[in-house]
Amino acid sequence: MCPACAQEADRRTKRQHKEAIYLDSVREEVLAKHGGQCVDCGAIEGAADGRALHIHHLDETGLRGLRRTLFANNDMRNLVPLCAACHQRRHRAEQMKEATHVAT
Repeated sequence: MCPACAQEADRRTKRQHKEAIYLDSVREEVLAKHGGQCVDCGAIEGAADGRALHIHHLDETGLRGLRRTLFANNDMRNLVPLCAACHQRRHRAEQMKEATHVAT
């Protein structure tokens, strides 16, 4: 790898690391705000089944395409913890709503 490519790769790795640290802190803050529970069903983060909660964006503006973590609306009022099942259910409902809107 040429020196310029190595430098770019290093810069990219550092940026990804900073984004990961930022997102981890956002995740912890969202979980703390909601008591470590899924807002839909009450499932608890780290329960006996090893469940991990997902962080869901209520308004997904900016989540399409590349570099989504930088442009996503990560305001605390826009983020809620959901278990995997509830997260999937919400996205399916949103997709159905979009499909119905496009069809009409």
